[in-house]
Amino acid sequence: AKGGPLDRAGLDLDGWIRRSRERFLEAYQAGLREQRLWVDIDPALLRAFEIDKELYEFAYATTYLPTWLYAPTEGMRAMFENGA
Repeated sequence: AKGGPLDRAGLDLDGWIRRSRERFLEAYQAGLREQRLWVDIDPALLRAFEIDKELYEFAYATTYLPTWLYAPTEGMRAMFENGA
């Protein structure tokens, strides 16, 4: 969010999320190829897993790290705004 901790620090949160997602998918797909388990990743299924993970992170931050709640909140915002 504008004015949030990462914004105040001058960090490009949207860019970081995009790059992190790309690197994760590259590594995941490389692991599948290495194990000869390559399958095409259905984007709809991938999105469902991403939303599930972000909701888990939100619940975890709410319970254990309330000062870090901005991270999953911004991650979810970026997912829906950017169609990630």
